[in-house]
Amino acid sequence: YIHLELAEKKAATAAATGAPTSVLEQATDAGKTSLLSVPGIALIGRAVPLRRGEHVIGGVGVSGGTVQDDEKIALAAAGD
Repeated sequence: YIHLELAEKKAATAAATGAPTSVLEQATDAGKTSLLSVPGIALIGRAVPLRRGEHVIGGVGVSGGTVQDDEKIALAAAGD
């Protein structure tokens, strides 16, 4: 069940921030550690915000496969 819980946290993070979690992960890796102080945030790639027009209406998070496969699935599910 760890993959399910992680996918849910990543999706919630993408929805709350309006950014792909891979972008947030890269920012943290580059030294922007303030993101680490947000409770419950998942700074691991493989999730994208779900948009309708300019509005973020949710997030899609995937976990369990390779980084490349998970990101492709998340983008496809989001319609990107």
